[in-house]
Amino acid sequence: MADHLASDLRLIDSFVIERLHLRVRQVADNCKRLSDYESSVLHRVLEIHVEKAKAASAGGLIRKIAPFPGLQGARVANHLEIRGVHVAQGDIVSRGPDIAVVVAPAQEGADLFVVVDRLRVLAFDAASRCTTCAGVLGRCVWRAEEVNEVLAWQQLGSGRTLVVKM
Repeated sequence: MADHLASDLRLIDSFVIERLHLRVRQVADNCKRLSDYESSVLHRVLEIHVEKAKAASAGGLIRKIAPFPGLQGARVANHLEIRGVHVAQGDIVSRGPDIAVVVAPAQEGADLFVVVDRLRVLAFDAASRCTTCAGVLGRCVWRAEEVNEVLAWQQLGSGRTLVVKM
């Protein structure tokens, strides 16, 4: 960490790594084969990752799925996965220069969408890839294929958010 801080002066939140740790822990807690415990856990974790990679290439809504209010044939969920990108309700995402908060992932037929609240950009620092946002410009719908995860975000107070794009 010290070397990283000396060169960049920023630390990326370890939440993503911790989330991956929970996947391994869930498998490890359920593993009953103690004679070759490590290889059994690693084997099952790899199987899960392969299954998720196959599902991610197709993309779709995951977890809690419900009908979209007022739009027959459409559905919403609190999570969506497409081409390896995982989007959850409340996440901050980007599309080109735009930054938004995810209201709900949605699907109509085979098409995947993300309902977002677009944020107003106050400042952008190209060197650090940091954007400061505040306030909502409006609610809109983005095609899921166009949505990108951001590297990190932090609430600064006074309704401002600092976003680090990839």
